[in-house]
Amino acid sequence: MRPLLLHGFGTSVRVNGRTLEVDWRSEGRKEVYRPQQLPFDSVVVDSLTGSVSFEALRFLAVHDIPVTLLRWSNSSPFWPALTA
Repeated sequence: MRPLLLHGFGTSVRVNGRTLEVDWRSEGRKEVYRPQQLPFDSVVVDSLTGSVSFEALRFLAVHDIPVTLLRWSNSSPFWPALTA
């Protein structure tokens, strides 16, 4: 299992052309991932202060990458059902 952990204030995920862009504004870094060369097999979101575009969700669904949103309020986690 090789998850991509998204955390931090202002983290954003979007699609630009044919690439997936992850921008960690609080850390001042940006990563770009090409299709078929994704180094992760799942995405775990540990913060609800950022943004994920609908196109990014579609990109992840098309490449069979599940997205998990964590909630730390002593309740069950939320797993959105994403299908292409």
